[in-house]
Amino acid sequence: MVSKIIIAGLVAIAFVAGSIMIGSMAYGQVTLPNEASLIVYSNSEWSGYYGREGSSNSVSGQDVQTFKFSCNQNDSYVADFTKEIEDGYLILNIIQNGELLNFGSTETEYGHISISGKCQTSQVPSNNNGFISISTDKNAYQYGETIRIDGTAKFISRTSQLKFEIFDPNMKHIWTDSFSLVADNVFAKFPQIKGTLWQTDGQYTVVVSYDKINKVTQKINITQTKTTETPVPTQQPTPQPPTPKQSTKIPDWIKNTMQWYLDGSISENEMISAIQFLVKEGIIKLN
Repeated sequence: MVSKIIIAGLVAIAFVAGSIMIGSMAYGQVTLPNEASLIVYSNSEWSGYYGREGSSNSVSGQDVQTFKFSCNQNDSYVADFTKEIEDGYLILNIIQNGELLNFGSTETEYGHISISGKCQTSQVPSNNNGFISISTDKNAYQYGETIRIDGTAKFISRTSQLKFEIFDPNMKHIWTDSFSLVADNVFAKFPQIKGTLWQTDGQYTVVVSYDKINKVTQKINITQTKTTETPVPTQQPTPQPPTPKQSTKIPDWIKNTMQWYLDGSISENEMISAIQFLVKEGIIKLN
């Protein structure tokens, strides 16, 4: 009987220790529907308080830590933290039911973050979580086009791998790619909409992730036929006197794409897709 009690006690201690973990792995823990998590990401010392409004907890520490708190549907939450040293960064993420509810970040000396909101209600766009942000060149595409996806990543080691994924309207995985960051912490991908996996009309989901939970998403619509648009009447331009010819500056993202290809950060097929995109948009003209 005594041995059973000892074993049960050890299991309970292990469970409690597992519920407050260091690092983003804490996102993977099973949480209750009315339970939220505060993730403190930092490379410096910090202090602050968090929890439901009127029932907050004061904490201090350094580096990365995770804290859980009760967060019912009609409750409000608050998180207020300050960096205790000049250098470094500080990021707060509020997560509930696998969804990012809110985030804040600072890199300033003794920087301060204060975020608040309603439990179970997201207040931030899904394509930016303070670490990674992504965007597409447009919201709607047709079969055969190339999708241009641009992004930036902050506070992530360049030796770490980021993962690109695209899911169809039924959330079936149809495209994936992995890559490491280059010197300027920006990235771009050019998946082509072709093949049988893309032949379903509807809303597709672009996902870029750093680990199992630290991820951002962007929704795009894909159709098989081009939508008909009413042509806009054009007016004849008023003749203008000739102006001196000016030199054309190459956009930075084109330079980055060429450098990524030379560095081996993107494949030859992706480079070809990027060139096709430039031709289609009229940036490059072929005689």
